[in-house]
Amino acid sequence: MELSQHRVIGRFAGGNGGPLILLTAGIHGNEPAGIYAIRRFFDFLHQQSSQNPAFSWQGSIVGLCGNLSALRLNVRYVGTDLNRGWHRTLADYIAVAESPQDLSVEEAERYQLAAAILEEVRLSAASSLIILDLHTTSAGGAVFAVPGPDSLDFTMGLQAPVIKGLLDNLKGTFLEFVCSADWGIPAQAAAFEGGQHDDPSSVDNCVQAILHCCRFAGVSHAIGVKDSEDAYVAICQPLEKMLEVRYRYHVDDAAEWQMHPGFVNFSVVVSGEKLATYRGEEVICPMDGYLLMPLYQRQGHDGFFIVGGLASGIHL
Repeated sequence: MELSQHRVIGRFAGGNGGPLILLTAGIHGNEPAGIYAIRRFFDFLHQQSSQNPAFSWQGSIVGLCGNLSALRLNVRYVGTDLNRGWHRTLADYIAVAESPQDLSVEEAERYQLAAAILEEVRLSAASSLIILDLHTTSAGGAVFAVPGPDSLDFTMGLQAPVIKGLLDNLKGTFLEFVCSADWGIPAQAAAFEGGQHDDPSSVDNCVQAILHCCRFAGVSHAIGVKDSEDAYVAICQPLEKMLEVRYRYHVDDAAEWQMHPGFVNFSVVVSGEKLATYRGEEVICPMDGYLLMPLYQRQGHDGFFIVGGLASGIHL
């Protein structure tokens, strides 16, 4: 399926009032599953609105592509990671977007995306803003969600394991920006990691996350995609509902990084275990825990994270 060359993937509006749900995908250009999921969801909405008498919708929902330049090249980013470096205010981004100057690829994408979000907020006349940022990882394994600032309730509403503390290790993220920017209405945001980049089930997982987002927002009570719902429940159930980041391994040059094969999200690892080689030296696991986002691609600075359980299981 060809990826979009346009920022807006789709729009759907129902009754007046209600929230604006903003779905973003492709913040990293080698993560197309979220875009396919948004397309599928909008097709489903239009079908339901025309064929299901019980269907209703309150508010509006919009899907936006993130890094269009990187998506066209199927790379994580062209020059710098679009999910880092969100350090300016919304007003600063809008001012730059309205007065173009010499910008790097990702700087231009950042300013244009901020302007697009603000335009959707203005068009919607919404009472609140809910943002679901869809991602995938280079490793397989279970899905999980990451809360933006003051967005824990919403994130838990996605019914996936929640990872606390990740943003403490990653500065200048898209989630931090959208939760702190002055949109004129309250905003909540979460990132959802739907599985491995090229796994078809990652699209299904992202569709289910969108459904749970809509249920949390209360925009509709007559929606559901049953063909992938059971699989989503099954992949979420074995894990704890809340985990916390305890360690991050930073990689300066991903070209010199080699993760040992076989690790997936939430692999159990133990202190002293060999996890990777970096610049010719073994990388040793520093503690017991669950492995998160082992790096199996040639772009990125996060070699891996280790998370621990808060309620049961592995405690660090």
